[in-house]
Amino acid sequence: IPIPPLDGGRICAAVSPWFWFVGILLLGASVFYFHAWSAIGIAIIVLFIAIPRLKQTFLQKASPEMEQYYATEPSKRVTMALLYVGLIAVLLLGYWDSSQRLGE
Repeated sequence: IPIPPLDGGRICAAVSPWFWFVGILLLGASVFYFHAWSAIGIAIIVLFIAIPRLKQTFLQKASPEMEQYYATEPSKRVTMALLYVGLIAVLLLGYWDSSQRLGE
C-alpha cells in the first residue's frame, strides 16, 4: 500500500508523494474488503506513523535533504511507476490464482 512507513510509500514518494493519499484510502478499503476487523489496530498504528511524514511533506517548507530526496528525473519516475504497477499486477494475479485454487 503506498503509504509511509510501508514499502509502497517509499516507491510512491519517488513517483509522487500525492499517491500517499491514495494509500490512505486503500488502507481503509482493505480493512473492509478483507473483513480484517482485527487489522484496524495495525491501520491506526500505520496512520499514526504516517501523519507526521505527511505533515512534513505537504505542510512544511522542504529542507535541502528532502528536496534532494524528491528530486528524481522524469524518466526514472516513469520507470519506477511502471515497475510498481507491474508488481501490483503480479500480486493481484497471485491472489486471484490462489483464491481460485482454494475455492476448487
